[in-house]
Amino acid sequence: MCFSLVVPAAQLLTRKMNAAISRGLRTSRRLRLCEGLREEVSHWLFLETWADPLPWRDERHSRISLASDESSTGWGGSFMSPISQHVSDYWSGEEQYWDISTKEAIAVERALLAF
Repeated sequence: MCFSLVVPAAQLLTRKMNAAISRGLRTSRRLRLCEGLREEVSHWLFLETWADPLPWRDERHSRISLASDESSTGWGGSFMSPISQHVSDYWSGEEQYWDISTKEAIAVERALLAF
């Protein structure tokens, strides 16, 4: 698990190793080094000599509130935390005739993209 924090796609590239570890934990016997497992281990051997540290991933938790609205002429969105911001625009000629559910979904999408 920790390895996948450093290399996000590691779980996709360590399937044989993970299966071998799981099998070894269940049987408590030596494992046979098959070709696929050997290839995976060889791929990750560059870590033995890698001296370039990675910065720790910046992590923060933010709470946001987003409100959107639509009318027959346009859409709007308000981002209410931590700083209040507002965006709005008009519907194109074709968009004015869309149903309300579609307009609301598009209003949310456009507000999120704007922020």
